[in-house]
Parts: sequence; structure tokens; C-alpha cells
Amino acid sequence: MPYDEGLIRSVGVSNYESRHIEEIKAYGKLMPCANQVEYHPHFTRDELREYCKKEGVFFQAFSSLARYKPELIEDPAVVAMAKKRNALVPVLLFSWALSQGVGIVPKSATPQRIIDNFE
Repeated sequence: MPYDEGLIRSVGVSNYESRHIEEIKAYGKLMPCANQVEYHPHFTRDELREYCKKEGVFFQAFSSLARYKPELIEDPAVVAMAKKRNALVPVLLFSWALSQGVGIVPKSATPQRIIDNFE
């Protein structure tokens, strides 16, 4: 196996449910170090997040902005909270995920958005 030969140190997965990780546990020696899944206030995946925490698998969000769908980006509660905190909606959503102990993968080609993502 590549792990036994020192060719890899860790492996991550994407869109795995707990049953998929259980299958890996049954077959292999190497548990994934991270599971990257869609995660935002409209899709919280609490059960999966807790499972990953229990199993020592880092829970990482992708699509933290729900692909900029208006249902999330223009959600009155989200917009009001961002205004109250004098923050941009994307920055608020990234901060929310981080406050849940969830890793994020902010993506942008716009220089100002890249700067905002660091704040």
C-alpha cells in the first residue's frame, strides 16, 4: 500500500456520509484526515459533523456561500445579521462556519474578495 511504503501520509475525501467512512474503516488501515462537504446555514449537516468529530476526521466546508444562491445570500436574517455586525454577507457566513469548528475553502478571483476572506 502507498501508505505503508511512505508514499502518502494522509488522505482526504469529499461528499462522504458516515456510512462511507464506516466502509473505509472496515477495509483499510488509513482513515481519511478530512471530509469536505457542502456546509452553510441552510445545509448544516450536524449529524455528519458530529460523526466526523467523534472519528477524528476534520470537517471541511465547501460551497459555504451556497454557490451564491439568493436563498442564502439574500436571506433577510443573514443580511440583517451582516448589517448588524457591519460585515459583508460572505464574510459573515465564513465566520459562522469557523465558529462551528468547521474549516472553510473560500474561493475568489477578485482581489478585494480575497482580502475580505482573510478578515
